Amino acid sequence: MKSIFTNTVLLLLLGCVYGQANECPANIGFENGSFQNWKCYTGSAKSERNANSIDVSLSGPTDNRHTIITGGTDRYGQFPLTPPDGSGYCVKLGNDRNGKEAERLTYQFTVPANIPNASLIYRYAVVFEDPGHQHYEQPRFVARIRDVQTGEYLPCASNEYIATASLPGFNTSPINRTVKYKPWSAVYINLGAYRGRILEIEFTTADCTLGAHWGYA
Repeated sequence: MKSIFTNTVLLLLLGCVYGQANECPANIGFENGSFQNWKCYTGSAKSERNANSIDVSLSGPTDNRHTIITGGTDRYGQFPLTPPDGSGYCVKLGNDRNGKEAERLTYQFTVPANIPNASLIYRYAVVFEDPGHQHYEQPRFVARIRDVQTGEYLPCASNEYIATASLPGFNTSPINRTVKYKPWSAVYINLGAYRGRILEIEFTTADCTLGAHWGYA
């Protein structure tokens, strides 16, 4: 198995594993230094009946909400923003501004029908304020993959990270004790069961639903 789809998203890094390099979906790792082939959304977060709700609409890349990153250091976690896979670009989704903001990025691709071990790798880092609200009110980062034909999300590829002091792998910021962060981490997803299917990667960030605390990835 050869690796492709190995690219980046700040606090979101993207990668694929299958076939030859020329089969990699164009700009899936922001290698063009742009949002080409990606869809960008903005919206807001709210809580209803003890459940978190995120409403977004197509917006195009929005200043300080969908940001291409080429290097530097995260202000709160002090970890490098240089993609750990060695590629040149990553993306910051969200910001450290409150106001119930929510952001989303999506990308559709076809899983090769002739490659049984097709896989996806994404790398991410997350920075949250932890206000100690109810779990459905807290800032969050959600990473999912959807089967476009059925409209259903792949159960093995759905992850939600919610701000809380007990999050495994998270640290307390040396700059602000109310901020929790997780430096670059990788998630590997086998897509062999979806050969020939059109899938959509979906990444979402959201502030707290009460409007005074933020989160980004």
